[in-house]
Amino acid sequence: MTMRVTETGHSYDFPPTTQAPIHIVRRGETLSGIAREHGTTWQELARFNNFPDPNHIVAGQAIRIPETVRGSTQLDDAPALARRPTTDGYETAASDRYGIAAAAAAEGGDAGAVQHTTLRHGSHSAEVTQMQLRLAELGFPPGPADGVFGPETRAAVRRFQKANLLAADGVVGPLTWSALDAGRAAAPPEASPTGPTVPAPALPMGGFDGSHPARAVSGVRPWLPVDAPLINGEGDRSAASYDQVINQFGVGRNRRYEVNQQGRDDTYCNIFSWDVTRAMGAEIPHYVDRDGNPMTREAALRTPGYRELSGNRTARWLRDHGEDHGWRIVTAEEAQRRANLGHPTVATRENPSGAGHIAVVRPGELTADGPAIAQAGGRNFNRGHVRDGFHGRAPVYYSHD
Repeated sequence: MTMRVTETGHSYDFPPTTQAPIHIVRRGETLSGIAREHGTTWQELARFNNFPDPNHIVAGQAIRIPETVRGSTQLDDAPALARRPTTDGYETAASDRYGIAAAAAAEGGDAGAVQHTTLRHGSHSAEVTQMQLRLAELGFPPGPADGVFGPETRAAVRRFQKANLLAADGVVGPLTWSALDAGRAAAPPEASPTGPTVPAPALPMGGFDGSHPARAVSGVRPWLPVDAPLINGEGDRSAASYDQVINQFGVGRNRRYEVNQQGRDDTYCNIFSWDVTRAMGAEIPHYVDRDGNPMTREAALRTPGYRELSGNRTARWLRDHGEDHGWRIVTAEEAQRRANLGHPTVATRENPSGAGHIAVVRPGELTADGPAIAQAGGRNFNRGHVRDGFHGRAPVYYSHD
């Protein structure tokens, strides 16, 4: 006899057991990361759950925790959910399944407490001012408390998140608000030459070869943002992770990037770069305000004078604002070297007399044809080189940490 657990359309057969605790997989999690969270090994989880391929788990999947792990104590008395690196953009398993109030209760918070608005770069509100004042009070100065969520504020949020062992994505969601309200950290941690104290979870390898897009990002209208199943962030870069993030979009066969969707020879190089850099935690935006500040689509539609960045506008945004958002100009050689280390890197060309272009520099080999790239545009391909997309014209390269 087996127990059958169904989550988000996926069914899994498990051997019988006595009320084994269940972990619901969140976007970006890996089996090894889940194992670390529950004090076991990925091998034991794979064996206990009869996984044929431990490298392939999906968001919403139910994973049973072995008997030997149940009842284990925390290393200290901090709440378990607050001690693991967590991205506010996706929250916790409790938040995904039961809502934010349940997630707050799981953290030891008050489920009936006032819920804050999720804030991110580009937000403008009195609540941003409240958040800025709280950051300054806790020793993470965000610049002027002016109600504008700009680069200085985002940098302060990331420092605060790192100090609280949250994923440093710069998004102030329920978990970050909870930490702000509780005042868990009075000062940032000292820098470590070996990286963050608790690394972000690594991405599963071998899940995508680039020939087909992941379902969550396939065929979505290009002006709508997508939540990619694989994400990566600063402090956990590698060529393998970056390669998988790019591959999941299946740019060569994804209808999201098809040419001429609006009947006027429209192409979508800017959308592909938006998608990849957003999944890498280094978003090159599609929507900005008059001053070039990134915005969500919802905020843009409420803001007079907002802009959508075309290929040319994206190249200009990187030139004029990229440095404020962590992007710096590099050579072709450095672009390939940094991509091979897992750092998000792009190639751009502004074309005053026509359409500009942007491509994603991917892990690969620097050849006489330039760095390795993936691109959407007049031709959509997952693996090629700069000459294939820029036709002999020299692009400008930018890279992000």
